[in-house]
Amino acid sequence: MMRTALIILLLVSFNLAPARQPVPEPYGDLGDGTYRNPVLVGPAGDVAVCKVGTDYYSTHGRSLDIWHSRDLLTWEKIADLDAAGRGSIWAPDLVHVGGRYFVYTTLVDRDRPSGTQFDNVVYWADNPAGPWHGPRSLNLFGMIDPGLLVDKAGNRWLYFNKGRVAKLADDGLSAIGPVRSAYDGWQYPEDWEVECFCLEAPKFAIRGKYYYMLSAEGGTKGPPTAHMVVVARSESPLGPWENSPHNPLVRTWSADEAWHRQGHGEFTTDAAGNWWMLYTGYNEEVGRGKITLLAPVEWTGDGWPVIPGDFDINQPWPSPKTD
Repeated sequence: MMRTALIILLLVSFNLAPARQPVPEPYGDLGDGTYRNPVLVGPAGDVAVCKVGTDYYSTHGRSLDIWHSRDLLTWEKIADLDAAGRGSIWAPDLVHVGGRYFVYTTLVDRDRPSGTQFDNVVYWADNPAGPWHGPRSLNLFGMIDPGLLVDKAGNRWLYFNKGRVAKLADDGLSAIGPVRSAYDGWQYPEDWEVECFCLEAPKFAIRGKYYYMLSAEGGTKGPPTAHMVVVARSESPLGPWENSPHNPLVRTWSADEAWHRQGHGEFTTDAAGNWWMLYTGYNEEVGRGKITLLAPVEWTGDGWPVIPGDFDINQPWPSPKTD
């Protein structure tokens, strides 16, 4: 009798458990002036994006491929960067500076001697479709997730996980300054279910008098609610950095959401000057690994970015404007 009651209790509990939200289809560009997430399935890695004129280019961890788009919704792969024999690829950054394209990334090979297993490198090209040169080691070891900030004077600063930063040469191909600490991250509430603090993946934008840094926290594995995007700003490329009162910018709040471990974002703008964020999330029904998502961004009166309150990742939303 007790065994039967236990079975019944378990069945009732299972039926009452919240079901994970499905991902509606179709997604991407819906052809009617709207889109639905996700906007790119396949690369399955951390996303980076840069805008050059009316063109967008993105790359991704793991595969280190270059994709092109004119609308942030329809993407075509135009190049592959070669990391054969150099290790696995972690969290790249793709930037366009001085007429040249750069990809900064960490190549991880745990068989290399201690102290050199995490090698930060640069690739460069005059055309995003190639040919690409590199990888060239920056001789900056032991850190991950490089993200480039070019300040208003043209100086190049390469940030890493844990808020560390080093100055680069004017050509962006070598480091010329010491590694220093510049940012401590944003402390989320103690009761949040995450994998680790894991301050990483810095990405930058400039608006008005401020430099804005997007960072990932919470870890990319672990519970569904682990990952997030946090925002900080500064009037100086080296800080001090002020955390947004609206943090986190994006996060998965419960396991029953369609997209788990949402995080790792970067800003861009459309042809009308509207702001957007490409970021990542997990959903094995759609594809394996991190999948690229797109969210609109608004700005508060005191200069902080926020996601509109009526934005629903599973519902159609007006598409970015194009020329």
